[in-house]
Amino acid sequence: MSDGPHGLRKQEGKQDFMGQNESVKATCFPAACATGCSFDTDLLEDMGRWLGRNCQKEDIQVLLGPGINIKRSPLCGRNFEYFSEDPYLSGRLGAAYVNGVQK
Repeated sequence: MSDGPHGLRKQEGKQDFMGQNESVKATCFPAACATGCSFDTDLLEDMGRWLGRNCQKEDIQVLLGPGINIKRSPLCGRNFEYFSEDPYLSGRLGAAYVNGVQK
């Protein structure tokens, strides 16, 4: 299992869940709030495909993400992980992303 809707986060050897051990080198994609501004489902599907390939390469079975929660408060510290305030747009982009990962 890996956290990282913007790229894989995997540690070599024993995982400490504090980020202190050396991490596997991985591509870092833009945050969901930035990719959501594109309104581009093809882009999100392509990003998902690359994440899926990275998961296969690193023997990761579960990828946590994307976050398709709706931004309800500007005080939420995780708003960067969500695509948009618009539920329709978030749903379309999230579906494209997941379809890409699963391919």
